[in-house]
Amino acid sequence: MIIKDFLSKELGPKDRTVVFGIPFSGLKQASYMGAAEIPVKAHLGVDLQKVQIKIDPGGRLIVGGLSMSTTADTGRGTQWRIHEIRTSTFENDKVTEVQIDPTNDRLMEERDEHETQLRERISAGQCFTVFEKPLLKAAGEVLRSLLSPLEREIVFVETPPSDATPLLDFLACEQKRIAQRRRELDGPASSPAKANQ
Repeated sequence: MIIKDFLSKELGPKDRTVVFGIPFSGLKQASYMGAAEIPVKAHLGVDLQKVQIKIDPGGRLIVGGLSMSTTADTGRGTQWRIHEIRTSTFENDKVTEVQIDPTNDRLMEERDEHETQLRERISAGQCFTVFEKPLLKAAGEVLRSLLSPLEREIVFVETPPSDATPLLDFLACEQKRIAQRRRELDGPASSPAKANQ
């Protein structure tokens, strides 16, 4: 996948050149414009360690803590479609001239800052939010399937109750409870020696 990002940023207030106290030109505004593309290998999922469950007084399973987790590899270089400093000249609040200066001292500093911010957003998963809703829906369906043998109503909430149990601990406890119940239903096992007498 390729993440594309465009940034337009004003570099300070509008000003004008003044020579010996006399305005020499119209107002000028410098701005940075950058368009970057970064190839990304992303792994999206749901961290089951954060999912928690509680059985409420009505016997329902309250499931919370479903959230998207991301791991992104941005090890490949950034492709720059645009990275420039533009100076716009204004007359009567309208742009009358635009100059592009490829030798501007701030260009590389602004471009590097732009790339750093983009890579931080990618690492934080902010560039993948478009996938969050369908991913969480699919994870919810998987959890419904996993929990359906318990034959309880399942309710999903964003934040789990404070006294909820982590999913894997909950499943281990339920497995022990079911095994104990089976032993109770089977009754005491008769030994083969007594059966032969």
